[in-house]
Amino acid sequence: MGLIFADEGRFGAAANSMQDALKGLTEVGDQKSRDVAETLIDLAATLARAGRLDEATTTLDTGQTIARDLKSESLSAQVLNTQGEIAFYRGEAASARQYFQKAQQTLGHREEKTISARTQLNLARVDLMQGNHKEAEKRLSPYASKGNGLPKTLSIHISITYAESLIRGSDTAHARQILLANLGATERAGMKSQTARIYYLLSLTAKTNPEEAASFSGHAIKAIDDIRGLPGSDKLLQRADLSAIYKESTATIAAAKR
Repeated sequence: MGLIFADEGRFGAAANSMQDALKGLTEVGDQKSRDVAETLIDLAATLARAGRLDEATTTLDTGQTIARDLKSESLSAQVLNTQGEIAFYRGEAASARQYFQKAQQTLGHREEKTISARTQLNLARVDLMQGNHKEAEKRLSPYASKGNGLPKTLSIHISITYAESLIRGSDTAHARQILLANLGATERAGMKSQTARIYYLLSLTAKTNPEEAASFSGHAIKAIDDIRGLPGSDKLLQRADLSAIYKESTATIAAAKR
């Protein structure tokens, strides 16, 4: 349930669910198992998504110690991905890239499709942060089709990020089509963070229509504010990516009123 809550932007509920799971494992003497390591990694990722970056780092340190003792390459890759995500949310692109590249190297040629796709997504997000939309598009194009065999939430996240790479490359018509195709799914599933991203990116496709761009921006701000109003999400705008969306969306609305 914790991961479902996190996808819905209910980070406080997600963290509580994962902490309860850890407590249950500890009570039965299961303190250094793979289940404990994976739950700690998921908890750290959830805290990071909520903007609780220092808490995320502390939690991940514990998970990393267990993962190291278990000598699991897939767990190590998950730790590295989460370390990279924490750095990404801090706005530290170069550091994030190093973690993601190490995760990719750790996996090697292992058949870990979901972890590999997550790593490529993360690297693409760094590419976009650093202004390299062509590399981001190249990374994500193999996963862009609906029949990619990945978990639905990851597939949606990849699709949205792929659309952003197209926008940065001025292919706004195709990007808009992709975003609108995913909007219903994110809204039905309550995926507020991804809904905010879609509306923000739609505003970028509507730059020639200030009123429409402002309308999309308003929806993006509302989606972020909805998350901020939930328990455990008061630090959400400490995430560099969502803070930038919020500020840019606010500026777009202000510009349309002039």
